[in-house]
Amino acid sequence: EDFDVSLSASVASITEDGGAQSVVITATLPAAADAITTVDIVLNAGAPAGLAIAGTQAITIGVGASTGTATITLTPTDDAIYTGDQDVIIESDTAGITESPVTITLSEDEAVPTVALTSDVASIAEEVGATTTVTITATLSVNSAVDETITVSVADGAGRWDADGAGAAIADFNIVVTAGNASNTGTFDVEVTDDDTYLGDAVIAVSGVSDNELAVT
Repeated sequence: EDFDVSLSASVASITEDGGAQSVVITATLPAAADAITTVDIVLNAGAPAGLAIAGTQAITIGVGASTGTATITLTPTDDAIYTGDQDVIIESDTAGITESPVTITLSEDEAVPTVALTSDVASIAEEVGATTTVTITATLSVNSAVDETITVSVADGAGRWDADGAGAAIADFNIVVTAGNASNTGTFDVEVTDDDTYLGDAVIAVSGVSDNELAVT
């Protein structure tokens, strides 16, 4: 596709925690201008939330020239939520001009979240004689901008404990930590078979898998 003007940037990326950062935007025409040309530059409507643009947002290309520049200032919002790297697209909104926009990467400063699973129950006595409800909490190391779903599995108890005392397996269940939140909980029920045979302690192994491939411990 042929464009009236192509935009480029002096940097490939800016950082979330970098504060106000100067970027030189260059507008290039396919040939020397035969009249003064003004190219207004703006952030694309899909720009990262909280990103502010300031500085000179009009590029003037003089007669006989094919390029012009302007220095803008981009200031991201440094939050405590993991979004991953995001695209910052700078384009023109000058009427009658078609442009090839430029994309700069906004680099995330938070580490990829990890998930920790914890239980409110440390042990269950064999002779408890009733169903025990276990609450599992999934906690993110840093809040995420999207929902994080952790599928929790409870390992087979070799016949010594199950969901209903009749051998029914404990079904997998999901814990959804919604966007912007640190944790959420899920529960499962355990009924232990009380017998007269010494077998030693048994481990109820709980594990999780993240739908976004986060590390789960």
